[in-house]
Amino acid sequence: MMQRGGLYLIGCTLFYISGEGAYFGLQTDVRDPARGDLGKGAIFSRWYEESYVSWPVRKTDTRTPADGWAHAGDYEDNFVSLRRQYPWGDGLYTMELRLADIDDKGQWVEYWVTNAQGEETWIGSLRFPLTGTGKAQMSPRCFTGLEAYGEWLKPSEVPLWEVTVEAPLIDNDVAQLDSTCYPANVENFRNARTTYLADDHAVRYEVGLNYMAHDLAPETICRQ
Repeated sequence: MMQRGGLYLIGCTLFYISGEGAYFGLQTDVRDPARGDLGKGAIFSRWYEESYVSWPVRKTDTRTPADGWAHAGDYEDNFVSLRRQYPWGDGLYTMELRLADIDDKGQWVEYWVTNAQGEETWIGSLRFPLTGTGKAQMSPRCFTGLEAYGEWLKPSEVPLWEVTVEAPLIDNDVAQLDSTCYPANVENFRNARTTYLADDHAVRYEVGLNYMAHDLAPETICRQ
């Protein structure tokens, strides 16, 4: 059964940990294959560079809290994903990856979400290979974004959501903004707007707006 449509705030994607692609963020509707759509939650996923890795092997690379779960698939290449319900709402949240313990197969990387009150929630952990440094190593560049996923959504069906993403910290150093852009098929993305807030060194995403997509200059289209 296909998942109903939802929105995904991508904290970071298209980055690598020890050469393996990874991504994490918050979603309006996380799905458990055994229980269906469960509402607001958080996810942390990784791909495998090998052409095929079995589910039992992938599962050994996951740790989840009692109310979390792991899901693996091959419909977006070879991946394993951690999911947990998380009742986010209006407010300030911090998404964080933390290097944890090392064993004979690699190093564990934990995904935490912290609210404005300082309450930390562990979403789950994934294991990644060690590098020549003797630990897992993250690439210094990633992308953030706001994505509609699941079943096809009409522009009029997208709920109003405004979120501002501040510049991430990498080992306590503020990341430098490279660029902001729209997908090449931007004509399909109506009632949405992305704005760079120079004074705050942040990006604001807005969807569910009451206007049609405006004309965009060529330099605002994402290039591969």
